[in-house]
Amino acid sequence: MPEPHDRLTTAFTDLASSILPEVRLPGPDAARATVRRRRRRRVALVAAAVALLILTPAATMALLTGSGGTGPDIGTTTAPPSPTTTPAPTGPPSPSTSPLRVIADANVREPTPLDDARLPLPSWEDAVGCPEGETPYTDGTWQGPLIPGSSIPVESVIRQVATGDVNQDGQTDWVALIDCRFQNYQGGARSQVVAFSRGGDGPYTLLGQPFLGDGNTSLGFPEVLADGTIRVVVGGPLEPAGAATYEWRSFRWSGSGFVPAGAPVAIPNPEPTDLTLTVDPATAASPATVLTVTVHNGGASSDYLLITFRASGELSIRPENWSADLQPIDVQHNNCGGPTGCYWRVRAVPVAPGQSASARFTVTFGGATPDSLQVFVVGVTTSGWQENRTDQNVVTVPVAAG
Repeated sequence: MPEPHDRLTTAFTDLASSILPEVRLPGPDAARATVRRRRRRRVALVAAAVALLILTPAATMALLTGSGGTGPDIGTTTAPPSPTTTPAPTGPPSPSTSPLRVIADANVREPTPLDDARLPLPSWEDAVGCPEGETPYTDGTWQGPLIPGSSIPVESVIRQVATGDVNQDGQTDWVALIDCRFQNYQGGARSQVVAFSRGGDGPYTLLGQPFLGDGNTSLGFPEVLADGTIRVVVGGPLEPAGAATYEWRSFRWSGSGFVPAGAPVAIPNPEPTDLTLTVDPATAASPATVLTVTVHNGGASSDYLLITFRASGELSIRPENWSADLQPIDVQHNNCGGPTGCYWRVRAVPVAPGQSASARFTVTFGGATPDSLQVFVVGVTTSGWQENRTDQNVVTVPVAAG
């Protein structure tokens, strides 16, 4: 099974000495990958959470939103089908296995005007080095000086954005979930929800800060309701592992600031599932190989699947029939050589209970050949990550030197 710290990652989405996520709801690191990929897409016109050097609390949300997805459901939807008892396949994919369709990179959001604007930010309190006051963002990112004792800069990323009439003055306001990484250790990042107003083409002005997270909480899915209420998903505590709960918290504009609106609303856990993963061939060749990844669903329905590839060294991943490689998550920050290695994540259409589906990926290794490649799949619903009843959703593939 993935390591205990991974239950905090990805989405509240994304970062310690090992990071295969197995949690509900990812952060700053997924968002950094998002804006870098968006830069590349703007240049290359091509159409993925969360590996970093350490685990940060904000990392458990971004993957669930995909490209502008909705937040977790809080109990009004129809329950998913009951788990079946169909046994998982034990051998190679059968001829009747259907194609597993890759649908998008993970961690993508649409650009907004805030991405290239000067934003007046409130205090981050104890997050030393994070930007305050007028802060210029470029492609949704601000970078400051290097973190002491590190080659990584202090960095702030606009992770999610919502709009609505927060102060009920008839004008559109902007609500942003903004992250900042300021240290290379557990708890060395913060997230806050900030509301801005703007008159015409004028500068953005600060309305206020509905919520500032600490090093042991995660934030995600900000929304603005018709009456101006801002709500956001808050998760925590993220340590110890497995202790986190998730809830909607709401805030209203009082005329001079934001105040809580109503009691928190708990978010139910998604129904567990039972995904089984097989990878063929059993050993990957270097420097390049084609792997058939097959997922069998012996449990509950999912809204989509999230497939993660990880290796200790450099590699590129290209789904069959794609014209471009997937982009590694946060390569600049872990350089693909730390204990977390390189990560690629991709979404795929769900596999119905009792069914199997396969997809082929071309994997190319760069530099020194890693000892192994790890492949991991989870089911995702609008309520969060689905716990897998077994460890059969993780496969470690040895890599043979070329």
